[in-house]
Amino acid sequence: MTPGSLSIEKRTAAASSANVQAYLIMAAAGVLSGIAVTFVRTPMGMPGHKVLLWMIPVLAARLKTGARAGASAGAFASAGTMLSLGGRIAGGGLMLPAIVAAGAILDLAVTFAHRRAMSAGGTLIVLAASGMAGNLVCFANWAAIARGAVFTHGSSSELAAAALSYAFFGILAGFMGGIAGLTLLRPWQRRRAWI
Repeated sequence: MTPGSLSIEKRTAAASSANVQAYLIMAAAGVLSGIAVTFVRTPMGMPGHKVLLWMIPVLAARLKTGARAGASAGAFASAGTMLSLGGRIAGGGLMLPAIVAAGAILDLAVTFAHRRAMSAGGTLIVLAASGMAGNLVCFANWAAIARGAVFTHGSSSELAAAALSYAFFGILAGFMGGIAGLTLLRPWQRRRAWI
């Protein structure tokens, strides 16, 4: 046994415990946001607006915890909670893969911003764009599954209006989730920006 090997083992156990805790926080954020999507009634009536209820807390928790696949885990927990509680989401159970894909897009965006050591402003732009991309994945799934084939749904102007609505709410959710996540970080973490 070499000197220091026990301390290495202790650090590995502590890191493993921190990872478990980060993913538990992500699951809790997902479950709570899934409950919000299920029971909060918004009078907007615009396509894609429910992303505000699940993406903002999931993205904020992802930034706070630093869990590598945290947004994907949070999105899965959110969608699973919505579906198990009978929440109305366009596309029903077939929407689950699109929501998890949106979470994966958020994870990729956070990793991209981290590796590029982007400023807070640049990071918010990347997160807003990833929120839009994630919600447009949900739109494509909605258009293909819930409404039939994408190219046969209503008029093209109705489809374009729905796509714009999904894009707008995705940008808003990504930006607001980024602001919330950056606000939750301690000042020394904000300088480093990401874990």
